[in-house]
Amino acid sequence: MQRKGRMPSRREDRKARLKRVNLDRLAELRHRKHADYLLIAKDIVIIVEETGQAKTDDVNRLIETAKLIKEGAIYVEDARDRAGQDSRCPPC
Repeated sequence: MQRKGRMPSRREDRKARLKRVNLDRLAELRHRKHADYLLIAKDIVIIVEETGQAKTDDVNRLIETAKLIKEGAIYVEDARDRAGQDSRCPPC
């Protein structure tokens, strides 16, 4: 947390601007293939699929998620607003 009267460090500033959105929590994606989560900063969206060893299906999930965003099935601004306080990005 930032103390009163002190400028935020770069790390604190970065954490405050970066939101993590768990796509499993979005009802509209419940029955569709999708990545694990999105990292959202102002105008940048990073699609993340966590895996131990990459498989073709993992890549297809990334592609499908990108298509869903492009088609508007995932509205990024709305997803960021629904992310909540507990979904901030872990320290990078």
